[in-house]
Amino acid sequence: MEHFQDDTAKKILAVATKLFADKGFSGVSVREILQTADVGNIGAISYYFGGKRELYLEILREHFKNAHRIADSINQRESSPVKKLEMIFSAIGETYKRSPHTTKILLTEINQPSEFFAEIDAELKNVQNISRKIILEGIEAKIFRSDVKPEFITLFLFSVAHFAFLMPNFAKNCLSDESFDEYFAQAQEIFFRGIMR
Repeated sequence: MEHFQDDTAKKILAVATKLFADKGFSGVSVREILQTADVGNIGAISYYFGGKRELYLEILREHFKNAHRIADSINQRESSPVKKLEMIFSAIGETYKRSPHTTKILLTEINQPSEFFAEIDAELKNVQNISRKIILEGIEAKIFRSDVKPEFITLFLFSVAHFAFLMPNFAKNCLSDESFDEYFAQAQEIFFRGIMR
C-alpha cells in the first residue's frame, strides 16, 4: 500500500511493533499505539492499515517480505552452500539489528501461537525448506558431513543465530551491543566447524 510510505504510517508501524513485542497483541490498545506515536487522529490506524488486527499482520508480513528478498537473492546466486548459509546468518543478524522487536513478536507467535500463527506458518516452513535444501546440497557436494541430518542442522542454525537475541536477560552478562558482530561471527565459525567434512 502506498500509505506505508507516509511518515505517520511509518511512525505507527514502529511504535506498534515495539508495543506488540513488549505486551502482545491483546495487551495493546489502538489508543495506546496512537498516544505513544503522538498521532492525534483516532482513525489513523483504520485509515492506514484497516485496523489493529491488520496492523499486526502488516508487521509480520513486512518481516517475511524481507525474508523473500533474501531467499530470492540466495537462489539467484551461483554460490557454494557455505556462502549461502553465511548469507542466511548475515540476514538474521541484520534483521535483528534493524528490528529486534519484530524478532520478539515472531518468537511469541512461534511459542504461543495466536489466531495469527496460520498467517506465518507457511512462511516459517518456507524459510526452513530453503535452509534444508542448501544443507543437502552441501552434503551431496561432500562439503558438509554426510552423517548430519539437514532438518537438525536447520534447527541448529536458527537456534545458534537467534538464541542470544531472543533471550536477552540470559545473554546480557555475555553480550553487549559492542560485541554483537563479534559474537555473531564466532557463532557462525563454530557452526561451520561442526558441520564441515
